[in-house]
Amino acid sequence: MIAVIGLEVLRPLALLRSLAIDPLFRNRGLGSQLTQQAEKYAGSLKIQALYLLTTTAEGFFAKRGYKKVLREAVPDQIQSTAEFRNLCPATAVCMVKFI
Repeated sequence: MIAVIGLEVLRPLALLRSLAIDPLFRNRGLGSQLTQQAEKYAGSLKIQALYLLTTTAEGFFAKRGYKKVLREAVPDQIQSTAEFRNLCPATAVCMVKFI
């Protein structure tokens, strides 16, 4: 596997999860391509907003239109996911993009 991305769909919202790229294949545009495809797919599902948590890629997502948001301001259906409750550290930056 070279790269992966996932969406946890919680209509009408979704959580963008697990964007990961093998270090040997980074800086080739794969992250941007995968993010665009995930956004396109979310749009086809009539998702209104994509949320994410990141400890390392705030700048990457900011360049793609994601904005920082307080974790407390995120809708309950997103806050109730395992990603928010216990998989991602409390220090992770929360971001959102309305699509």
